[in-house]
Amino acid sequence: MKPSFSGRVKPSFLDRVYTSVMGSSASLALGLPIVAGMSLSVVSLEVRSNEELPVFMYRYTDQKGRSVVSQQVPPEAYVHGYEALGEDGNVLYKVDPPPTDEERAEYEREKKYKKRAEELKLQDQALLKTYSSPDDAVRTKERKLQQLNVTIEITEAKINQSRLQYEHLLNQAADLEKRGRDIDAGILANMDSLEAQIQDLEGFIDNKNKEKQRIIEDYDLLAERLKKLMAQ
Repeated sequence: MKPSFSGRVKPSFLDRVYTSVMGSSASLALGLPIVAGMSLSVVSLEVRSNEELPVFMYRYTDQKGRSVVSQQVPPEAYVHGYEALGEDGNVLYKVDPPPTDEERAEYEREKKYKKRAEELKLQDQALLKTYSSPDDAVRTKERKLQQLNVTIEITEAKINQSRLQYEHLLNQAADLEKRGRDIDAGILANMDSLEAQIQDLEGFIDNKNKEKQRIIEDYDLLAERLKKLMAQ
């Protein structure tokens, strides 16, 4: 004979739970869930109304792999996840178990991929707003290269001028040495200054040549990207 349950609980749900409170041996034999914390002596469940607490019971899998229905969620249930049940036995919501290290790593990879995809989308949009065609990007590249070439030519002219000044000072110093006179300290200081200036200007030209190479590579890629975007 079934035990009498509180009239505040819907029989439709308790009828399904009844078999599981008949004892663990009967439940295991039938493959039915165990109701934690309940026995034949428990004939009335203290539950609040749906207005106060919509969740009636919780269902989870215990450490032995058995399905358990309980009024509380034990700590181990958070490891494997659990379901919140209403008075009618339907699932109100499900709490998934925390992600594994592999799942966390996969999530981070997906998040980085989505972020990168969004960045590329914004870059493509900006690219289409900036250049009307691949040829437009090529013309921009040629204009920038021409500007750098002018800068390099001006710098080379400065180097040539500094070298002429250096040679002039060097000749003065050699002439003084031939005549047995001491080389003026100002001449030596100016020679050192010009030598350092020439080295700096040569380094500047070297950087500009590297910048030219980067511009060629970057704008060639831009032109190719524009071709693909405009072909879509």
